[in-house]
This record gives sequence, C-alpha cells and structure tokens, in this order.
Amino acid sequence: MNDELPTDTYENFVRRFSKAFREAHEAVLTAATSGKDIPKHFDYPKVELRSNGLPYFSSFSLNTEQAPNYYAGLVQSRGLLGLFAPAYDKTFAEIESLTDYLNSAPLLKSRLSNGYTEDVSSWRVRALIFDCVDRYTSLYGLEAISSDKERKTLRPIVDCILFNRLDVALIVPIALTRFAADRFSLGPDNFVCRMGRTFQLSRARLGAHGSGAVEGVVEAATHAFVSVGWSLENTSEFDVNSSLRQVPEEATTLIEAFFAALRMATGIDTGYAQVIFAPRKWALNYYCDLPVLYGSGHRRYPSSFDRYGWVDPYIRMVSKAEAQEVSEAFQRIRVRTERKIEIAVKRLNSCLTRDDAIDAILDATIGLEVLLGDNENQALSYKLRLRAAALAGLIGKAKPEQVLEDIKAVYAVRSEIVHGQSKKSTKTVDATERYSKQRDLAALQLRLVLDALLYHPRYLSPELIDKELLLPNPTQAKHTC
Repeated sequence: MNDELPTDTYENFVRRFSKAFREAHEAVLTAATSGKDIPKHFDYPKVELRSNGLPYFSSFSLNTEQAPNYYAGLVQSRGLLGLFAPAYDKTFAEIESLTDYLNSAPLLKSRLSNGYTEDVSSWRVRALIFDCVDRYTSLYGLEAISSDKERKTLRPIVDCILFNRLDVALIVPIALTRFAADRFSLGPDNFVCRMGRTFQLSRARLGAHGSGAVEGVVEAATHAFVSVGWSLENTSEFDVNSSLRQVPEEATTLIEAFFAALRMATGIDTGYAQVIFAPRKWALNYYCDLPVLYGSGHRRYPSSFDRYGWVDPYIRMVSKAEAQEVSEAFQRIRVRTERKIEIAVKRLNSCLTRDDAIDAILDATIGLEVLLGDNENQALSYKLRLRAAALAGLIGKAKPEQVLEDIKAVYAVRSEIVHGQSKKSTKTVDATERYSKQRDLAALQLRLVLDALLYHPRYLSPELIDKELLLPNPTQAKHTC
C-alpha cells in the first residue's frame, strides 16, 4: 500500500469505489433484463493461424453475432460516445460522490490527472467504473456480485491509483521466428515463452501505429522475449500512460542483447515490431476479459519481412539445442561491461535490420574495427583479417583461411563504398540487391568475431591476439574466460 496514504483514507476510498461499482452493476443488470438488445464488442479481436504456424488477427466487425456481449454498453458507451451520447439516462449518486471525494484528496486527484484539466471529471470516473462492470460481466456473466470476484476485479484498478510504483514486465514479440520449445530461460528475470491466445488477442488491439511496421509482421509472432523486475513511478495517469509508450535506454540495451544473441546462435533473420509492458497486479483500465497490456510499435526487423514474409511457408524453427545456445550467448553478453561489446552488439543488430545494404556493410565493418582494431591504423584491414582468422581457429566454427578471404572481400567492398569507386549501372539496381551477398558476408564475420570474444573475453585486447594466437609460440595456452 502507498506509504503516503493513511489507512482510513485507503479504506474510505476502497469502500466508495465498491459502492460506485455496485450501483453501476445494478443498473446494467436492470437494463439487461428489460428486453433491450444487448450490444456486442464488435471490435473484439480474433486470432487464427496460417499454414506456416504464424498467427494473424481480425475482428468480429462483419460478424458481430459471434462477438462477446457488451452488457455495460446498455448503460455506458465507451470513449467519447459515452460523454456526448450516454446510453442510459440516469444519475449515478455513488459515482458523483466518488468523484467529489477524489477531488477532495490531493494525492488521489493527482493520480487521475489527465494532463489537461485540474479536476477529475465525473465522466472519467464513470468510464473507469463501467470498465470494471464490463470486466466483471465479461468474466462472470449477469450473476449477482460475489465479494471475492468483486475484489479480484477492482483491486488492480484501485492499486494503480494508490501505489507509488507500478511493477511491469517487458515483453517483445519475436517476429517471423518459430521455436521448438514453449519456454526457455535466459538467466535470472529473463526468458522466452510462447504467447497464449488471450495475450495474442490483447496485443492485437495495440497494433504498431505510426512506427512504419507492417501489420502482417506485427501479427506474425508466436513467442516473446520477456524480462521481469521493471517498474515505473506512479505520478499520474497521464504520465504513466506516456511512460508505457516509451522504451527506456536500459530496456533497449537488454532487447539489443537478446536479439544479438539470437542472431549469433542461429544465424536467422529475425527482429521485432512491438515493445509491450504488462502490468503486474494493476491496471489503468480494462477491455472486456482480455489481459491488460500497453505498448508501442517499433520497426526493428529486416525489410524483406515487409514483402509478405509472414506467408513464407519456410519459417525458420529454433531448435531446443539452439535455444540453449541463445541462452548462453545472451548471458555472456550481459556479463560484459566493455563499451566495445555494447557497440558491436548494436552494430550487428542494425546491420541485419537496415534497409540499405551499403549502410549495413559499414555497420558490420565498424563493429569489426571496434572489436579487433587498435591505435595503429597501418594496414588495418590486414590486421583485422589475421585477428579474425585466429579467433575463428580458436573456437572452431569456421576455417581460418576462409575467414581471411571473406574479410578481404568485405573490405574490398567497404573501400569501394567509402572512396566512391562504385559506378552506378545504367540499369537501375538498388544497393540492397547489388550488395546483398557482401552484406550477408559482413554480418557473418561480425557474428563470428563477437561470438569468439564472448567465449574468450581475454582477447578483447587485440594485442593479446597478436601475441598469443598469431606469433609462433609452441607453448602457448588457449585461454577461456
């Protein structure tokens, strides 16, 4: 409970909220038994699976008979319609009393601030109460109120108003990627799990508006990266709403680490189009019987996904063995504090999600130079080739001689790009197509080097690569961590 709120104030608020809820619930029961047509949640989402196993969303807007009943709509319409065209001509004395009480208690009043008006409006309180009635009737039907079920329904809303800090889980659906395991751990507080049906339905209502993410990509996710233990300060409803639509830098760094680990361990094309925050035992509002979620859209996936990638019959499956490798790679990234690792992780992810292949190649080479470069710029590409080849031999995931040739090819393209040596063809071929092979090659080499250095962080000092892996030394030992 909020430490700033006296016990009698807390109990008084809960009692008044309950009275307002019961008043509204009684009005809905009366209207439902009066013979009126019961409205439907016409915008209630549906989720179905494509033949490739990926979900897609729709709604009941064209077939409302199958949609859930919206009993509360007999009395209170949602949104602005409820303000300008109330469905029920009745004065709700308990709701008005609750509104007056909220405006008389500075802390409670501030918590329901909308950022525009000083006082809490009776319309806002009425909408909140009828959200709770809609939730209750959606879950339990038109039965008489049970104290236990009432408490389960009201407490998340009440706690949201009363608590100083609000706990949330960070959830990122993983686009166009399937997993053999329903769930696997990524260490303390982090895991990947399959999203259940009701969660999918709730995130369908979030969409990804204004982000540039294509709807088909947003929908096409079966699993999500989940991180628990997050919280935000509860200053006002307006501020909380704003915070839930922004991704803090620390969360972005964690998401980057996960997707880098997934790409390093599997080599697949992947990404995300939504970042979601799931309240832990609180809610700003309700919609029918669905889990309460907040979030925003983010276009962080390869541009190829936009070209109907969600109907591709060959969606890559991450095996259980690969999932274990993802977990290990993620945890290795998380324990490293070196700035160069953070930069390389970001460059790897941006390399594999950029629209422009030229920018992607430059991302990859910057990542390689951060990891393998030193303060001496002489023969930079040659030193990078040797060091990368030595690391490849150390972990045994690629032939050193092949790495030498591949990085030589990547740097030949880099030189062509940077020094303006490439000539535009008279036939229009965009850079993404022209450099697609080199882009893949550059990303592969960055993945390989980053993976090797996470296994053997000793060699984050390039001079040690030269001394221990390149110079002849029959007695050298291969160090691990």
